[in-house]
Amino acid sequence: MMKQSKRVLRALVALGTAILAASTASAQKSDLFVIEGRAGPVTQTGGDHNVVDLLQGFIELDRSRGWGLLVGFFGFTGTLNYIGVPDALLIDVTDNATKLTLAIPSTGKVQVFSGANLGDLSGQIESWFKSAGADDWADFLRAMNGLSPLALLSGNPKSTVALMGDSAYRKFGFDDSHSRMGFNQTVKRWGGFELRVDAAVSTVNTATFTDDLWTFDPSITLAGEFGRHVGLSFSLMGQYRSYDGAQLADLGAELALPITLRRPDQGPYFWQITPFIQAAGGVSVDFAAGGLLLGGGLVNALGWNHGPFEVLMSNEIAYYGGLPIDDIGGYDFATELSQLYFKNGLEGTWWIGKGFYADAGVHFTNFALDAAAVSWFATPTVGLGWEAGRWIDLRLAYEADLSTDDYRAHNLQLKLDFLF
Repeated sequence: MMKQSKRVLRALVALGTAILAASTASAQKSDLFVIEGRAGPVTQTGGDHNVVDLLQGFIELDRSRGWGLLVGFFGFTGTLNYIGVPDALLIDVTDNATKLTLAIPSTGKVQVFSGANLGDLSGQIESWFKSAGADDWADFLRAMNGLSPLALLSGNPKSTVALMGDSAYRKFGFDDSHSRMGFNQTVKRWGGFELRVDAAVSTVNTATFTDDLWTFDPSITLAGEFGRHVGLSFSLMGQYRSYDGAQLADLGAELALPITLRRPDQGPYFWQITPFIQAAGGVSVDFAAGGLLLGGGLVNALGWNHGPFEVLMSNEIAYYGGLPIDDIGGYDFATELSQLYFKNGLEGTWWIGKGFYADAGVHFTNFALDAAAVSWFATPTVGLGWEAGRWIDLRLAYEADLSTDDYRAHNLQLKLDFLF
């Protein structure tokens, strides 16, 4: 009886320890933006999901935001952790709180502000972020693309660049409707017309941020055929990212020209190449980040059919550059970016019968030119589809974006095609 009581006691202690560890981990959840401030012997740390609000509260030593311990000193310093990047900005307030020096180690930029008081310095910082420092801030954001896996425009699987590149690859690279068995169902019929809707919901985890990170990606496509070998496709794509209270949004458009070099009805092999152009913008007031991207590329799809089984190999190369964009939420963004985006994959499909099919594959993505925090990632996928006669194609799939850089995203993907 005594031994059993001891076992129960040990189990309760172990359970209590686990609960305490879990609650401690939850309490230590990382903020997206964190400032460690120092004044004399005093150190105080504060965080937020809006970087400008955090900086202004710190510079003004706003007691309501938790900076009361630093009040009363003749000067103070601070270091900003920007979405997981330590010492991203260095702040030094001197001369009896009338001078502020802002240093950006990643770019080497040093900016000095002078004002009558802390409120004046705070206002100048806000103006600098919104317009006066647009070029310097664009260089900083470009550096963050290579350092943080949550950056807005590039360098990770949920960035604006990835949204654009994946949009073309998904439709013209590994779409089962390009195959021989799916041929009767698709826009490849002469004079055919397609209305397609895609939607995805994803959760995101990184080495630093693991809670409350999710995305929603909708798109709509209209496509048609000029004849037996050339088509035209137009798409609108979007993405909403909610990262621990911060909001990020993307919106873009795509024009593509699918060219079928070997039609699926000509034999077991089929081949299609698709040149495309795209434009998209991404913005986040919380991140003080944004930009307009213009680019395009080519998708190559080569497939082989044997009975109810098919194999599809897909390759894509795309280039994206930045353009300036003004007055988005009060911000001007210079958009410094020059990025190559590569995707390569292999996928197999089994046409089960009665309109059902199953597919599985793996796809690999690489960023080139500009540095990327997640320089490459693999995307295994498995899906189940159903052709409702000749007019509707429905597919539901699970995908994961996996990288050695401690980045993981789990995606639920839906495709609904209406064919006329």
